[in-house]
Parts: sequence; C-alpha cells; structure tokens
Amino acid sequence: MYAIPSYIIAAGLLLAMLGAMSLGVFAGGRRERSESEAGRSQANAVQGSLLGLLALLLGFTFSLALARYDQRSTEVVNEANAIGTAWLRTDLLAEPARTDVRTLLMAYAEGRV
Repeated sequence: MYAIPSYIIAAGLLLAMLGAMSLGVFAGGRRERSESEAGRSQANAVQGSLLGLLALLLGFTFSLALARYDQRSTEVVNEANAIGTAWLRTDLLAEPARTDVRTLLMAYAEGRV
C-alpha cells in the first residue's frame, strides 16, 4: 500500500463508499415497502445505538490524538530548553573546547529544526 499514491487510495475509498451507499439506498428502498412498523422501530433503535458507539469512538480517538499532540509539544519545548542549558554551560569550558562545542550544538540544533 505504501507504493500506491494517496490520492488513488482516497479516490478508491470514495468510490467504494459511494457504491456501498447506493447499494444500501437501493436495498433499503425495496425493503421499506414490505417492512412493518415494529421492524422500522427496531432498525431505528439499532441505528441510534450504532451512532452512539461511533460518537464514543470518535471522542476517544480525538482525545488520544490531542494527548499525543500535547506530549509532543511538551517534548519539543523540553529539548529546546536542554539545548539552551547546554549552550549556557559551554561558558564553563576553556576557549578551544568552548568554540568546538558551540559549533556542534549549532549543527545539532539546525539538524533538529
């Protein structure tokens, strides 16, 4: 799947969903004529419970994604603070080593950006 471009996968999924929807509308239209009121109420109850489960699934998914985003942002800030602290601590080194360490820190920071 990694070799297939994402727009082709998206188009394929769109066509599959449209096909499934049209098949469902067709089958539902044929079945609606012969369905009793009790069957309709059961179908509505099942549909409501499935939509409730979908809402819970979406809520948990967004909650987990937000937690991961917040953790990632916190880690970026912590790494930036660590680089700044290391830069300030280079003042304690003697001059030839200080320049070398600062050059390495600059290269590391540019690599991380």
